[in-house]
Amino acid sequence: MPYWNWSLDVRNITNSPVFDSDPESGFGTFGTSADEKWEVKDGAFGTTIRAYPAPHVVSRKFNPHPFDNHVFPFGFKAPEMHATQPFAPEALENIVEGSVGNFTDFAYKIDGVTAQGPHNAAHLMMGGDMGNLLWSPNDPLFYLHHAHLDCIWEKWQELRPENAMAFGGGLTQDVDNYHLYPVGAPPAANFSSVLPTEGLTSPIRVADMMSTKTRNLCYKCVW
Repeated sequence: MPYWNWSLDVRNITNSPVFDSDPESGFGTFGTSADEKWEVKDGAFGTTIRAYPAPHVVSRKFNPHPFDNHVFPFGFKAPEMHATQPFAPEALENIVEGSVGNFTDFAYKIDGVTAQGPHNAAHLMMGGDMGNLLWSPNDPLFYLHHAHLDCIWEKWQELRPENAMAFGGGLTQDVDNYHLYPVGAPPAANFSSVLPTEGLTSPIRVADMMSTKTRNLCYKCVW
């Protein structure tokens, strides 16, 4: 599965190869008009319809300052931060080399809203479907983005023995207090906690997913 290593594109993020208009293989560019609801008109998905929350074409609206918005019910510490700052190679290196043996700290640096990490930066930067908490998977780039986040996790795990089985977080997503519980609100998760799969698979525990190389995931990231 391909992934989008945004750290390679920080010099000119909107000209990244992932924003390709090719009608057979491209992921499309950005919408250009508010009157057209920032719909992506090109690429292989330009004419496909997303059903949720109402039938529509994938939308994207580039925002160079993604943290200067009101998506969350609280403000950011540095709303002026440019979209590419969390994607910089040195920022990624600091995340991978830090938080030794501390998964919740690692996850916070990637995902914590007040940390203004790369996970939320990409979502908010692209706006449209990707910028919505509830239906961001409508945009095919969601999967390239999250595949890269998985690769960062794998790289962090492999860097030090203390990281390999480090885990923590809560079982409840509290969007209203996301800044307080960036890796889940209580009760705490553990290795025996069952992951929600909506019946698509047999029950899977956290312990079954701690390595990308086990039979449940069975992949290795190629850098």
